[in-house]
Amino acid sequence: MNVSTVNGFCGSRPVIFEDPASRSTLARTVFAFGDDLMIPRLDRALGGVRTTVWDRAGYALAALTIDVDASLLDAHSDKEWAAPTFKKGFGFDPLGAWLDETREPLAMIFRAGNAGSNTAVDHCDVIMRSIDQLPAAYQAGHQPGGDPTLVTHPLLVRTDGAGATKEFLADLVARNVEFSVGFSMNTGLRDRIEAMPDDAWIAAINTDGTPRRGAQIVELAGLTGADGWPGGARLICRREEPHDGATLSLFDQIHGRRHTLMLTNTIGGDIAGLELRHRQHARVEDRIRCWKTCGATRQPAWDAPANEAWLNTSLLALTLIAWTQLIGFEPGSELAKTEPETFRQRVLHVAAQHTTRGRRLLLHPDQDWPWTPDIANTYQQIRRAFAVP
Repeated sequence: MNVSTVNGFCGSRPVIFEDPASRSTLARTVFAFGDDLMIPRLDRALGGVRTTVWDRAGYALAALTIDVDASLLDAHSDKEWAAPTFKKGFGFDPLGAWLDETREPLAMIFRAGNAGSNTAVDHCDVIMRSIDQLPAAYQAGHQPGGDPTLVTHPLLVRTDGAGATKEFLADLVARNVEFSVGFSMNTGLRDRIEAMPDDAWIAAINTDGTPRRGAQIVELAGLTGADGWPGGARLICRREEPHDGATLSLFDQIHGRRHTLMLTNTIGGDIAGLELRHRQHARVEDRIRCWKTCGATRQPAWDAPANEAWLNTSLLALTLIAWTQLIGFEPGSELAKTEPETFRQRVLHVAAQHTTRGRRLLLHPDQDWPWTPDIANTYQQIRRAFAVP
């Protein structure tokens, strides 16, 4: 979808949009979202609305998990900031953060396709913007140098190996935020792994607590506070039988198993549970895939600020769907967890007719549509949530 399509959509529905903006006004408004001065104000606005939405939805988890990951966007023509990517493509490499519990996107940085993976400054920026968008109770104690006794809602940040930089982890520690990040293998760590006796390895577990077939884990000692890494950090190694097509290093080929490492500063907890928690970072791939179905793959302009604006607009679309599901549907119901493409087909694109009765505008959705009762109930839920006392 582009600006012309949105303009045509609004213009074709005069009952809903009595005075739709012109195409040029709509374009200026959307592209303002890519302005360096606009983005902080957009973050503040989203943070304020998020506080209201969570309050009206009665949403109050004790702890939150923020997943950070980058994803490539292909450009099929020359555009500002488009560059060759590490996957031999051409385009952009934005870095984003998602809230695991609600699937909300929190912040994203629009970056050139050749942006480095271990960019500590970008990771620190996206976490700063993410935390600043949380309700005040969840921000308490999580500002740089904050008092840890003020923390009422623990935060966990998960990343792949791109987040394993000393600067980024130091920033998280200063914010009293727990981390769980992938970690790179080196010769010294390979020696430690080989020195571990077989009886030191324990079974990895699945989500239901059952042993994970062909996978064992062990905690490697000796990294705590060493060489600039955070004190108290725990390094956990998982070895497992490789799946078909897995890329194996020479070390893995020699031992016949694939080895991966993760680093965390969580105190206590069994290593099987900590390793499982880190493995669940893979859910961010689903969040990214859903975001891309909201128009993110189409970068419509040559100018980088305009394309950044389009990126932020696609994040807004995904956020609005997440908030609608949070307020309007019962937790665990099918429509409360369905992905955007299905949500649009079942909820947003339902056929309906407008009528007027007693100076009241009425909406009559298709009564044969299987999800009409859910849509009507959701509408009433949202009205009640935002009713003026």
